Amino acid sequence: MKRIFTIFFLSTITLVGYSQSPFGKSPWEVGIHAGHSVMVGDLGGGGSDVSPFSPDNYDFTSAMGLAGIHARYKLHPRFAINGSFQGGYLSSNDKNSTSESIQKRNLNHRTTIYELAITPEFYFIKDGEVAGMRNKFSAYIYGGISLIYFNPKMKLDDEYLAMHDWNLEGKDFSRITAGVPMGIGVKYALNRKWTLGYKVNMVYTFTDYLDGVSDSWAAYEDVEGDDAQIAYSRFNGAEGKTRGNPDTKDMYMTHYLSLTYRFDMGEVRRSDFYHFFDFWLSRPGRKKF
Repeated sequence: MKRIFTIFFLSTITLVGYSQSPFGKSPWEVGIHAGHSVMVGDLGGGGSDVSPFSPDNYDFTSAMGLAGIHARYKLHPRFAINGSFQGGYLSSNDKNSTSESIQKRNLNHRTTIYELAITPEFYFIKDGEVAGMRNKFSAYIYGGISLIYFNPKMKLDDEYLAMHDWNLEGKDFSRITAGVPMGIGVKYALNRKWTLGYKVNMVYTFTDYLDGVSDSWAAYEDVEGDDAQIAYSRFNGAEGKTRGNPDTKDMYMTHYLSLTYRFDMGEVRRSDFYHFFDFWLSRPGRKKF
């Protein structure tokens, strides 16, 4: 998995490095983004009988927030590469579940998370394609890969404590995982320099421990530390008792608002990469934004 991420990252850097600007305006954009985050994991939600994509599985009551920075390189009016870094929190709580059995389990978490993502973007509506909105409105879909660090915590006596070293399930787990971010976004140009954006982002991860819960309780004598023993007793732990579903991986959804600044570097020659896409995707006479 690390090898795949490394190859993807180096290939992206190489592609951007060898492609010259295809536009009269600079292809580089930088900006900030922020929004709320909703966890889809083992805690809260509607239970194992509910689809991960059902509204019942999203604990909006426990929604937290993520914020970050991004940089975009536009290879062509239809294609761009976006790199972003964001951090914040994910949270869910069994007391907000629609399932009585999950409410009785009564577990909770708040996870600190940092994500570095690279996402190619395809603009199915590029600037100038909507009547009356020339050079202002665009829309795109995207999918890519990300590297995620996370640290799940449980609330005990009004304090959130890290669970990683507690050994509540009798096994260790890595706090670094890969993710697959994907979604849809829209942008509106305020002027030549500044753009407002909104996107719906779903990140599928390759871990089941974003919320610190995956399988079943370990034996009491195997948990590590006083706080772990308190949590074990308070949340009715018992060896072999189900805590989560190990057959599914965790996901989270974010809704981002963004503000992006576009550099102006003057006229730069078009690249061969631009002409390749322009030949297949652009209509005659529409070679610029």
